[in-house]
Amino acid sequence: MKKLSRIIELIFIWIFTPNISIKNKANYLIYFPITLLRLIFNREKRLSYFSRNFNYDDLSDVFTILAYPFEVTNRILDFIKPEEVKNVLDIGANLGQFSITISNLLNNKPKIYSFEPNNEIYTILEKNTKRYTNIHIYNLGVGEKGEKTFYFTKNKSAKGSLIKENAKIKGSDSLIKTSIKLTSDIVKTTERSNFDLIKIDVEGYEFEVIKNLNHISCQYLLVEVSCGTRTRSYLHSDFLKLLESKFGKFDILFQSEVKEKAECYDCLFKFMKI
Repeated sequence: MKKLSRIIELIFIWIFTPNISIKNKANYLIYFPITLLRLIFNREKRLSYFSRNFNYDDLSDVFTILAYPFEVTNRILDFIKPEEVKNVLDIGANLGQFSITISNLLNNKPKIYSFEPNNEIYTILEKNTKRYTNIHIYNLGVGEKGEKTFYFTKNKSAKGSLIKENAKIKGSDSLIKTSIKLTSDIVKTTERSNFDLIKIDVEGYEFEVIKNLNHISCQYLLVEVSCGTRTRSYLHSDFLKLLESKFGKFDILFQSEVKEKAECYDCLFKFMKI
């Protein structure tokens, strides 16, 4: 009953999020039965998102993706003018949920540079973004250059992490290990050093990511900050000092609620141009 009420809530969020066209809202709902039939008969995981095919790996993605436009609006677009966002760096792109959502919500179609190190998920990211000429994807993680072991559970890729403890799914012990490549030279890889917006979602590895964002400038940073029950290698005081040393003085424009036993919270930082 709890799951059903959550699904209904997500559908209502999708329907009443104002900056999605009626056509896009209707397409998801119209194709929803086809989405389920594809899964049942063909084992094909594909739905309609912003009127384009979107491949997923976790069944819950069929519903949780409905909240992305609301969350991007609530966490970013309520605080940033759309014309300010022309270049976006997406670290921890997963299936492309964030990149595709912000691309569709911004009429100016910003250039988006999306990094996803998990080889298995990168193939899905390729399919999801192939019709978006403004989204450039890289099969890389961000950190100290080299190869590292990455952990994830099959069909639960969003929890994948370089920190083994953070990749574990409650009730499942079947962690997959895979080797990934990391880069500390975003400038060379993307041929860009300044970004209007950086988004980081890396399941506890955010301190190492930011430490290795060398010669990069940005005005806004949306980062999933680990807390509570999630394993992390840093204190929040050190995290804030690192941000200032990398990008300069800042204001916090948004912070999501930190609930009891929470693993993380989202924070939007604005860096001052001095």
